[in-house]
Amino acid sequence: MTKKESKKWQRIKCIEEVRKLFKKGDTLYTQLHRRTRSGAIYFSVRYIKDNRPLQLNFHTSEILDMKFDKEWHCLKQPFGNMDMGFNTIYTLCNVVFNDGYYLKHEWL
Repeated sequence: MTKKESKKWQRIKCIEEVRKLFKKGDTLYTQLHRRTRSGAIYFSVRYIKDNRPLQLNFHTSEILDMKFDKEWHCLKQPFGNMDMGFNTIYTLCNVVFNDGYYLKHEWL
């Protein structure tokens, strides 16, 4: 399997896992870690299952082809002039569920 095929397969598996994990109306939380002077933002996507906070950073980075910062273990967006948390969750829902408002969003 080539690297391109492997990446495509990994994306499909992540989409399937996210579809199984959530039902309509569940809430995803975003948490800002830091913002640079150049405008880049570092943030995490989290959800709560059985009273335990869990991260969705890897799945989100694979599905949306976003940069994953290994030092901070979070997502990196090279610009942040709008609500990047809402934009990320909306885009994720559009790709996975074909409905941008399938899941709710809140900042931590």
